[in-house]
Formats: sequence, structure tokens, C-alpha cells
Amino acid sequence: MQLYVLAGLTFFAFAAAIAFGFWRWYFAYANYGPAVVWRWASPAWAAAAALFALGAVQTLRAIQVARRRLYLYAGGIVWQVGGRARALAWAEIAQIYTVMVRYGLFGLVWGSRLRVTLVPSRGRLIHLTEDLADLDTLLQHIKHSVYPRLLAQSRQAFNAGEALPFGPLTLQRDGILRHGRVIPWRAVRTTNLDSGRLTITFTEGQTQSRVRIPVSRIPNADLCIQLIEVLGSET
Repeated sequence: MQLYVLAGLTFFAFAAAIAFGFWRWYFAYANYGPAVVWRWASPAWAAAAALFALGAVQTLRAIQVARRRLYLYAGGIVWQVGGRARALAWAEIAQIYTVMVRYGLFGLVWGSRLRVTLVPSRGRLIHLTEDLADLDTLLQHIKHSVYPRLLAQSRQAFNAGEALPFGPLTLQRDGILRHGRVIPWRAVRTTNLDSGRLTITFTEGQTQSRVRIPVSRIPNADLCIQLIEVLGSET
């Protein structure tokens, strides 16, 4: 709905630019003659052409988004695009990426948008944006349905001696591996997820250090944090 409103406002601005161009054309014709009318009117009409193109893109985007639907059922999800539907069981969702894109300038943030990518064990990725109604609620339901299974699998694999990769981080028996360097479990103090970044605080001798990683690079970021906290207390 918001996209249609935005497209409507853009087309309104387009009509205003057209009208302004005609006014400038008439004013120039009446006061200076026909030789200068195009020079007076063309800037407004050029802006109108750009606004029309932008409104057309926004309308096409709104139509595209309106054709997308995500349905939840007891055993998984159904992703529908137009007349095509794709069903995924919870067990088929292997990874969830979440990205919070913030808009601002010079440190001032005036808006943000949530983007989610579901990585299935087979087939194409599913990209979700806030244009989808109730995305926050849908995402929480998906996480609550997927993460318990992944947590159990990860704990079993870790106990069997396997390392657990999470993008730039790897959880292993002796600690957290990042860029070839291991942070021992006993050195980890806190983990925090804020402003789109995972922060790990740890001690190095008598000093305290931090590692910050964009959540967009970490699959199943919430699960990663939970495992770091659990494994850090057990190892």
C-alpha cells in the first residue's frame, strides 16, 4: 500500500511539473516572444519526464510486491509469487540472514528497513523485505520453528568434535576462530547484538578487547549468539 501511495505522490509531482512548464511557456511567450519559450519551459518538462519514469518504476515495484505472499502452516511456509507457489518444510530451511539497512547522513539516522534471506537446503533463496505485511511477526515465527532443530543439530555436531561455521566465525573446541586467530572460550566475557552488529567482548591478559561483525555476514546470527553463550559456559 505504501508503494502505491508513493507512486501516487510521484505522479502528482509529475502533473505539477507539467503544469508549471506550461505556465512558464505561456509567461515567456506573453512577455518575450516565441523564441525563448522552450528555454523557459524545458527544465520543468525535463523534471516531469524524470518524475514520470520514477513513478512508473514505483508502480511496477508496487505491483511486483503485491503479487508476493508468505503463508505459514504447521509444517513450514508457502512462498507465493503471482500464480506460482513454493512450499518449504521447516526442516528444509538451513540458514536465515537478517539485515537492517539504515538510512541517514552524517551520523543521523532517519529510517531503516529490514531484509531477510531464507537459505533452503535445496533450491533458490527466498528474499523478504518490509514491503511484506507483518514481516517482523513472520520472522519471529520462522525463527522459533527453525532454530530449536538447528540448535540440537549444532550441539550434537560440536559434541562429536566438529567445528561450527557461522560466516566469518567458526566455533570450535578451543574457542572462536576469526581471521586465523582463536579467542579462547575462557576469555569470552559478553556477546551483544545491536545496530546490526554482533559484538564479542573478551579479555587479552589484563586488557579487554572487542570484535564487531555485521550481522548480514553471519547466518543464523541469533543461533550463533546462543551457542557462544552456551558453549562458553560449558567449555
